[in-house]
Amino acid sequence: MKILNKRILAALFAFIMILGVLVGCNGNTSDDPDDTKEQETIPNGTADDAPSDVISLKSEHYTVTNDMFAYYFYKDFYDAVDYYYESYYYYQNLDPTIDLKKQAYGESNTWFDYFISMTFQNVNNYLLFAEAALDEGITLSDEDRATIEADIASLEDAAATGGMTTQEFLDYRFGKGLTLDTVRRCQELYLLGTKYYDDILASYSYDDDDYDKYFEENKSAFLYIDYREVVVRANYGENATTAEIKAALADAKAKAEYIAEAKNIDEYVERGVEYYKSINDTLDEPLTDTQIFNKVTNIVVQYSYRDTTSLGKWAFDDERKDGDIVMLDNGAGIYTVFYLQNAPYRADNKTKNIRIAGLMASDYENDMEKAKTAAQALLDKHKELGGDGEALKQACDELSVSGGGLRKEMDLGELEPIIEGWAFDDERKPGDCEMLVDDEVVYVVYFESDGEVSWKLTAHEALLSGDMNARYKEFFEAHEVLFNTANMNLLSGETVYTGMEKTDE
Repeated sequence: MKILNKRILAALFAFIMILGVLVGCNGNTSDDPDDTKEQETIPNGTADDAPSDVISLKSEHYTVTNDMFAYYFYKDFYDAVDYYYESYYYYQNLDPTIDLKKQAYGESNTWFDYFISMTFQNVNNYLLFAEAALDEGITLSDEDRATIEADIASLEDAAATGGMTTQEFLDYRFGKGLTLDTVRRCQELYLLGTKYYDDILASYSYDDDDYDKYFEENKSAFLYIDYREVVVRANYGENATTAEIKAALADAKAKAEYIAEAKNIDEYVERGVEYYKSINDTLDEPLTDTQIFNKVTNIVVQYSYRDTTSLGKWAFDDERKDGDIVMLDNGAGIYTVFYLQNAPYRADNKTKNIRIAGLMASDYENDMEKAKTAAQALLDKHKELGGDGEALKQACDELSVSGGGLRKEMDLGELEPIIEGWAFDDERKPGDCEMLVDDEVVYVVYFESDGEVSWKLTAHEALLSGDMNARYKEFFEAHEVLFNTANMNLLSGETVYTGMEKTDE
């Protein structure tokens, strides 16, 4: 099970926004309705053309042909699936084993459109920053070129491991037409752009005065509440009469109001547990008494400031205090009773730097005991290799277990509840490594260190984002990037996953 940082998730959503810009465009678009400047266009290619002869994007000094764009596209897709499938894309109904062009994403787009938009934004940025790097006289160093050659060597090793020639491996993974020379050009463009990008990032620094000033000017962006909830649903059949529906709604509302009348946390828990026990035999998979108790007591949700929802309007009112209870009706037969664990506060907690390896029962014949045995083997290997964070990563690699890499600055709400409770325990100290057993996953977690204070990290990212956006606008205005979406769409929606059987049910 992979955990998705909510800051990364926000970036993923941002990629989707480019879709509207991409459709039907051959060159840069302008927000100015009076901009009538004629734009150079990139000719349309055909499926019969060699990918190296078809252009996807180009700037003044760089051209990205379709074989190069294919490299970036498939790499972005494989990275997305490898890192975020289990925690995000699975729940968005992406099936990597089906042609991306044959899978709907939203009402009018496909998953191919989604990933094309992601790669387009990435490559567009590589070009802009590479052009800006040339303006500043920045070039690739010998160390950069050594990095590229190491990446080339890793592709050759992967081919040999798979029993293929290097060209066969490139054709298999990135589509026909890609060569190692083309990969090298892709890496050169990527490294030059990202090198300058990293230089710019490093040029910005902020101190506590900057953070405090930003906080005072944007308080609502930093406020959170913590709540528990009991959800009461009206129970009536598909063929229920109007009178039966009305009676069920009244009964559910009365039960929710009874819970909401609790005078303290103990009474709230008692009434919540009582309600869940009363409906337990109607569930497809009834819960144990312990699971019901944990459902009411151990699941505490962190909720960021918002003033557009019923919960937000109630919870962020100036009069709110710890322990307040409210029952909110969604208008469709669901009555949620919220217990305010913590009234609005600024997140002063420190973030956490941790490593997580997830062993899913589904990978071990749906047998949790086998997953636990594998997790114990991972712990033993971790200890054998030295017992530090890098040892866990190495143990994961040796035992073919997903994870082990460092997850930096993880905040409340960004981890599975069982991991969050462990990581944010006041007794946690660097070097702690344990096995945590959840419903269908066994985790091996390693605590590296505390990170930055949460609200300061948020302020830092907001300040940096503002400065970087201003810089990006300068590059965008100084350098024209032309593109042709019809040429990008010549790429196949099939990937190395397409020929595989789907095993996750």
